[in-house]
Formats: sequence, C-alpha cells, structure tokens
Amino acid sequence: MVKKTILILLMLTFSAGAAMAQLCGAYPYTLTNGTSADANQVMANLNSILNCVNALSAPFPALFGGRLTLQSGVPVMTSSTTLAQTLYYAPYSGSSVPIYNGSVVQAYPFTSGATDAVGLQLSLSNSANWAANTVFDVFVALNAGSPALCTGPSWTNATTRATAGSIARYNGIWVNSSATALACRTSSTVINVPQYQATYVGTIMTDATQAGAVDYNFGGAASGGSPAVFGVWNYYNRVDVASSAVTDNGSSYTYTSQVWRAARGSQGNRISFVIGLNEDALSASYANRVGVAAASGYGLIGIGIDSTSVAASVAEFIPGLTSAGNSGNTVYFSVVSSPGQHYMQALEFGDGVNANNFNSNFQGNLGFRLKM
Repeated sequence: MVKKTILILLMLTFSAGAAMAQLCGAYPYTLTNGTSADANQVMANLNSILNCVNALSAPFPALFGGRLTLQSGVPVMTSSTTLAQTLYYAPYSGSSVPIYNGSVVQAYPFTSGATDAVGLQLSLSNSANWAANTVFDVFVALNAGSPALCTGPSWTNATTRATAGSIARYNGIWVNSSATALACRTSSTVINVPQYQATYVGTIMTDATQAGAVDYNFGGAASGGSPAVFGVWNYYNRVDVASSAVTDNGSSYTYTSQVWRAARGSQGNRISFVIGLNEDALSASYANRVGVAAASGYGLIGIGIDSTSVAASVAEFIPGLTSAGNSGNTVYFSVVSSPGQHYMQALEFGDGVNANNFNSNFQGNLGFRLKM
C-alpha cells in the first residue's frame, strides 16, 4: 500500500521586525487508508491554523496603542488642563506604534516596560519653537533607532498645512509625505526624517496668547460664559469628548439690534477646538430664554462656526401674538468640520425695535461633542 503525506502549511508574513516573521506553522500528516480518521485529523490541523490566523489578525489595531494627552499617565483626559507645557503619547490600547524604517513597517514599543503609563514626552517649554495660537501636527519618528515624539512645521494658517509638513497614507498609515525630509522638532533638537518615516498621530493648537503651551479645558460658568478649549486631537484611538459646561450665569440683559453678535457680546460663550483630518461629525447645542418686551417682538439665538456675525443654525423666540412673555429654546447644529483650528460661538439677534431680555430667568448654555 502506498502511503501519501499531506502537508498543511500556512505562513503569514508581515513586517513586525527587520526579518520577516513566519507564523502558524506547518502540520505534516501521513494518510493511512483514507478513512474518516484521516479526514478528521486534517480538519483539526486546518482549524488550528485558522484559529492562529484569527488570533494574529485581531490585535493589529492595537499596534497604534497610544493617545496624545497633556496629563502624565492619563491617556483620556476628563478634567481640565490649561497652559500645559508637556505633551505625552501615553499607552492606551497598547504600547507600540508602527513606523516605516526605510525597509519595512515595524511595530516599535514606545514605553520602557509593562508598568510605564507615561510613554513618550515632548517638552514645549522653549516657547520660541511653538508660537501662540498656532497649529502643529504631531508625529512619532525614530531618533537614533528609538521612537521619539516630535512636531512638524507650524501650519501656514489656522486651516492650512504647510507644504513641508504635508501628510498622506503610506502602507495604510498616515505619514509625512513631502519629498523633502521632515524637520520634526523634539524637546531640544530637530530630527530630519526621510519621506514616509514619521508616523502621524495627531494635531495640537497652542494657547491663544501664550507660546509653548496647550489647553484642554472643558469650560465653566461665569457671567458671559467661561470658554472651553480643546487643543489636542488624536488620529488613532479617538474617544467621544463632550462639554456642556460653558454657562452664562449672569443676570438678564437687553439686546435690540437686528445684527448677529456673540451672546452678551462675550467671547466667553465659545468652544474652541482643533481637528487634524475631517473624518468625524461634530455637534453643538445652545439653549437660552428670551423675555420679549412686546407681543409683536421676537428674539433669535444661533450658533456660529468661526464667526460672531453669521449663524449656521438658528432658533426663534415668539412667545405669543397677544402678550409679552418668556420663551425658552434650544438650537442644535451638526457638521463634518474641515481640518484646523475652529470655534463654536453662541449668538443672538434682536428684532430691531424692542429691548428684549436675554438670559431671562435662565442660564445660557453652550454644549459640544466631538471625537478627539
């Protein structure tokens, strides 16, 4: 009788190191008489291989394991931080990041070990390198063979990347795409990174008035509102971020003009934020109450995007046709915003005749939600 040997072999190769890894093994099996036992054993070997393949494919997203944060050891910030001068890339879903090293895309660990919750750090304290009110992209690149956190050149303006800092997909990963080496600044030096070899991980914007500082502030309550500022945006491992804390708790006030303006004429009724790529929808809401001075009077509230004079979304107060009174309303807005630095502003509009009361027995409230 002739015996036949069947070899079930599956080799998965991927660039997890300088050498190609061979995984899931080989399963040689010698057939006997072609019995059901042979078939069962062959299927068992095949199932073992498939289980291995599934196990290997599942963790791939975790290769992008970190999140940008302003708080040491806190990958998801739930409390406010203002004028922070250190940026962290902290472990969240894992502790590695893929980087193209000129030969292969390799997963590099960016922590010192299993108990390292801090990850990579970038000091922004040298304010000359990070001007106020400016947008920067953040990368992880190799510096002497080890991952380092660095920022590319400042954006040309609030919504336009500099050509020298352009990004594009390479092997499915967002990286520096300019043919000229990326001048990526660490805390004290500049790494000149060849094309495609700096992995893009997010975008930051510096404080409006102080260089070398970044804010992540959920806002607060004050007469005229206390503004929220979200100056850190992650490309990978984004989470829902929401703030409904921008509250105008001042007394009622009158406004007559048929001209859109910031609520109470205050830029405190505002939420500022930065976006690196336009992949998610953001939403906002603004609630207020108007005491209309006459039966024919009315008032409007709205939300402006990057504007204090144009409303992107509007709600109207008309308390009744026969008498004056109070009316509460809420306006909502949702949009996929373009990359860059933006703000949502609470707005108001009068009827041009009556001195109507805004914040009438009410506290104006501006809310916001976006994945960051």
